Amino acid sequence: MEFSLVDFLIGFFLANSIPHLVVGIMDIRFLSLFGFSAKANIAYSIWNILLASAISIYFYGIEALMHDALFWGVFGIYVSYVLSGRFLYLRWKQ
Repeated sequence: MEFSLVDFLIGFFLANSIPHLVVGIMDIRFLSLFGFSAKANIAYSIWNILLASAISIYFYGIEALMHDALFWGVFGIYVSYVLSGRFLYLRWKQ
């Protein structure tokens, strides 16, 4: 298997979106490219997803993105955090 910088960047940005979404949902001060606030971290999380998608489409095309299991797996986890994260945080925070 050959190392590909493009695939590394796509995976990096996808993986980076999850922790910024979580700290944004939990209102934790965490440094992102857009600042320390929760909204900045959520915006940066969305930026990471969009950037990974754009890089993937630019280098491999939209058809390849539609069949990329890694992208859709991470995106599924991301959507599940968006839909349930705030509820679960408020339910079990101490």
